[in-house]
Amino acid sequence: MQGPRIPFAAATWLASLTTVLYAIAGAAAATQAEGWATAAILAASVGLVLKALWFNFWLSLGVLLDIGVIAAVLTNWPASLY
Repeated sequence: MQGPRIPFAAATWLASLTTVLYAIAGAAAATQAEGWATAAILAASVGLVLKALWFNFWLSLGVLLDIGVIAAVLTNWPASLY
């Protein structure tokens, strides 16, 4: 008999949301559309929540990448995207 599947479903949902938001941010940045920065911040934030709730040492690089995305957007880097 298995335990509740809610944590697995929540992790899958958060991972899917992160993926979709990063895809939207990338597509919007590539087409120079408005709103890519907001999508990137949301994607990185959801990714950090996911990694904080289900942390594993192997996710450390992902944490650094998410923090890097947030830092890049907040410092308007690279300037060519703005």
